[in-house]
Amino acid sequence: MDLKQYSKKDIILSALKSEIDSEKTYLELAKRVKNIMLADRLKFLAQEEKNHAIFLRDLFKAEFPGEQAKVPESGVIPLPEIDIDNESIAMSDLLDQAKDNENVAASFYASMISIFSDSEQQSPETQQRLAKVRDSLLYLATMETGHARILETEAEHARQNEHDTMEWEMIHVGP
Repeated sequence: MDLKQYSKKDIILSALKSEIDSEKTYLELAKRVKNIMLADRLKFLAQEEKNHAIFLRDLFKAEFPGEQAKVPESGVIPLPEIDIDNESIAMSDLLDQAKDNENVAASFYASMISIFSDSEQQSPETQQRLAKVRDSLLYLATMETGHARILETEAEHARQNEHDTMEWEMIHVGP
């Protein structure tokens, strides 16, 4: 993902918005499912996204001291969203959308690393801080990939469950 056309502030705020939206989405999906284990898994993912948002708020404060992180209504950087308002979409499809979001987030965080590069002109302390930021972003990218794997497994399970509970009209009617 090429982020060169965006400001560092817009990138961080877009990432923050995405994490806040993802937390809300996972909590909403957790309310909809009947499977308690899936609901717990979705709540776990919501907590993970909340933790990512905390990291991003702290990063914003470090990069822009004295400024308030105003989360935009819509992200400057177009990131995919999950269509949770459409209740006719099967849970497996919603989980697939969430998986795709997590994969995009992983790519996004991996791309963010490049905007926190250091140069010889910076102090050793600044270089060390930037190295920690890059390491944290790489870790976030890895976590998002892990979330995608969890969602892929859950989507497959939901798909099987949806198939097993499908009603086939007139299936038992003979010739």
